[in-house]
Amino acid sequence: MSDTLVIYMDETPAYEFNKRDGLARMQFAYVQRMDDDMDKGISLNGEQVRSPNQMQRTQFVIGRLLDALSVNDSRAIAMLCRYLAHRVPNLDAIRVEEDGDEYSVDLVYS
Repeated sequence: MSDTLVIYMDETPAYEFNKRDGLARMQFAYVQRMDDDMDKGISLNGEQVRSPNQMQRTQFVIGRLLDALSVNDSRAIAMLCRYLAHRVPNLDAIRVEEDGDEYSVDLVYS
């Protein structure tokens, strides 16, 4: 398992986060609040999922991450990566390829 989570945009490293950094109290509260909100259900690929499992939660967070990347919201990007680093520690890289208005995403696990 790598110590970093790297986001690649079209093969270029765009963001890198140290997964070993501990969560500050506020960040931990944000991660917990995200889980609490997802416990109520999420919309994934146009369908309502009442009790999302960890993979569905990861897909949901990746979707929010893509939204944050599209507007270059560095604060949201950092918090969503903190969530992923904390909840999916074996996720080492997110490879995003843009093709016009479409994205393809490849997750790399250790």
